[in-house]
Amino acid sequence: MGYKKTMYRARSIGGNFLLTTDHGSWLALTGDEYKTLKNGSAESEPALFSKLEQNGLIITDKNEEDVIQKTRDRYGFLWGGTSLHI
Repeated sequence: MGYKKTMYRARSIGGNFLLTTDHGSWLALTGDEYKTLKNGSAESEPALFSKLEQNGLIITDKNEEDVIQKTRDRYGFLWGGTSLHI
């Protein structure tokens, strides 16, 4: 199964890493888990792969539509005009 990494931001907090995405998901990883993600070998650890997939930090065929919908929900207001313009 192939996957793509999403755009995320990472911050080190006491040896662990907090990852956040543009669509609103976040996940705390250990240093080793973060290295595995950065190296592109998340598939080698099924438990980590599952966490990343469920939170939308990686995109697979299984969660692609969910991540797209979360992004639409979060940024949908940008496509509408003003609702009350006096």
